[in-house]
Amino acid sequence: MIKFLSNWAKSIGFSIIIVSVLEMILPENKIKKYIKMVMGTYILFSMLSPFVENKLNSENIDFENYIETSSTEVNQESMDKRIKELYIQELEKNITNKVQEKGYIVKKCKVDATITDNVNDTKINKISLKVEPEEEKEKEKNENIEGKLVTEIQKIKEVNTSIVEKNTKEEKEKTKLTRNTKKGVKRVFKRRIRGE
Repeated sequence: MIKFLSNWAKSIGFSIIIVSVLEMILPENKIKKYIKMVMGTYILFSMLSPFVENKLNSENIDFENYIETSSTEVNQESMDKRIKELYIQELEKNITNKVQEKGYIVKKCKVDATITDNVNDTKINKISLKVEPEEEKEKEKNENIEGKLVTEIQKIKEVNTSIVEKNTKEEKEKTKLTRNTKKGVKRVFKRRIRGE
C-alpha cells in the first residue's frame, strides 16, 4: 500500500512539473486558455489513473491500520480545578488593575475564594493586598525630570535677538529697480507670452 501511494505521489509530481514547464514555454495568445484546460485535464487524469487501472476500491484498503484511534478521557475534576484557578487569577489581575488605577503600587495580591456549582455558596473568603502609595515614585520621576530640564537649559547658548538697521541710502538705491529695468522685464515677459 505504501509503495502504491509513493508511486501515485511521484506520478502527480511529475505531471505537475511537465505542465509547469509547458505553461512557461507557451506564448501569450488566445489559444493559451484552451491549452491550459487540456493540461489541467492531464493532471486530473494522472491523479485518477492509478485507481482506474488497479480497480482499487475502498474495500481493499484496510483503513484501520493507518488510522490511529486514541481515546482521551476528560477528567472533569481536573477541568473544574483548572477553571477555578483561572477564575481566581483573573480576580487577582482585576483587583490589581483597579488599585493601580487609583494611584497605588500593588506589591502583592492574593485572593482566597470558595467556588462551587451553587452560585449562592460561591464567595470570596479573603483578599490579601500589599500596597504602596505611588507618590514616592512620582517624586523620583519629578526630580529626574527637573534635573534633566536644568541641564538642558544650561546647554542653551545666548542668542542676540536685537534688530539693527544698517541699511544705508546707497544699499536702498541698489535694491530699487530702475524704470529701465522694469520696462526690460516687461518686454521679456510679453515676448515669451507671444511665443517669440
